[in-house]
Amino acid sequence: MKTLSRLSILFLLVLSGPALAETMATQTEACPLVGPLADASVDCAALRSAYQAEVSSCMDKLHAEADARAGQRTSVNSHTNRSRFLICDKTVREEMASLVN
Repeated sequence: MKTLSRLSILFLLVLSGPALAETMATQTEACPLVGPLADASVDCAALRSAYQAEVSSCMDKLHAEADARAGQRTSVNSHTNRSRFLICDKTVREEMASLVN
């Protein structure tokens, strides 16, 4: 029974994967959140600004949490910055996608 339910869940995830990826691709094609932007609409510029503010806030929060765990100011290097950015990028994109849908 457990195997059947696990296979059912896996099957549903596989089916929903392309739809979720298509939704995100459509959103980012219409307005890329990072990188150069030639001609941006006002809505797109506002979306990019909100995205950048949320990612920055998330990264600051993760850094503050790391400082609190260590009990002192932690050092920052490119690896920790990149990992924090990837974590925050994923979180913010998921939050923005849920607001759009």
